[in-house]
Amino acid sequence: MNLKIHNYDKYGYLILKNVIDKKLLTELRQIIKKNFYFTSKFKKNNFHKDLIKYRMLNKKNFGYFFDTLQTTSINYKILTQSKILSIVNKLLRNTMKCISLTDVSLRIDPPNDNRNSLKWHQDSSYFRQNKNAKNGTVVWLPVFTVNSKTGTIEILEKSYEIGPQNIKRKKSKKNLSSQRDINQKLLKGFKKVHFNLIKPGDAIFMNMDMVHRSSINVGKVNRVSLIGRYHNTISGDYNSGLNIFKYSDSKLNKEVHG
Repeated sequence: MNLKIHNYDKYGYLILKNVIDKKLLTELRQIIKKNFYFTSKFKKNNFHKDLIKYRMLNKKNFGYFFDTLQTTSINYKILTQSKILSIVNKLLRNTMKCISLTDVSLRIDPPNDNRNSLKWHQDSSYFRQNKNAKNGTVVWLPVFTVNSKTGTIEILEKSYEIGPQNIKRKKSKKNLSSQRDINQKLLKGFKKVHFNLIKPGDAIFMNMDMVHRSSINVGKVNRVSLIGRYHNTISGDYNSGLNIFKYSDSKLNKEVHG
């Protein structure tokens, strides 16, 4: 596989074809569906239509289902494949293979709903494991095929050049996700790259300072994607820490975390 590390260094991202084990992605899709129908008690019909309907009918139980998916073991199995870790080590110039995997997330973006969407942002504002973005990388991969209708992600090419902005969190009444919006003046002149078609098995790797956002899903099916953040732990700028799981049950969460 020709990794073209120089392109990653120059443009701040790299899209690689057929690097994810498709059998594992098939298994993940099956697990998502099994968890969904177990939680919703729906009769099996059209998965995407059922998922959209359930999110509208019962937000609380949908949240339970969504939170369950975040820690399913297959996510980690996919993101720790030897091929993926080999790519990460090469991108980060980590010959010692000392890599941390944090903040794994499985996203579900339904059609015509941007309540969980972020505007132009850097992952380095949310995840501070490395002070230098070159010592960390983000991988984004689709679980189902994504295209211009379902939306993918948009990138501002070479935008890592503005450096880490470390923007403070801003809560929004209209959006369920906390925003760390970048000053628009800093984004002028960067070329916007939109990925029109990405199939299961493909993956995008990005510098932690890359400015990006999710495009709006205007299709008829859910956009489901898996994301992982990798960090060089022997780079000299690594901030160690624990992934503390927060429970859907608020009483249990308070009992455990205070």
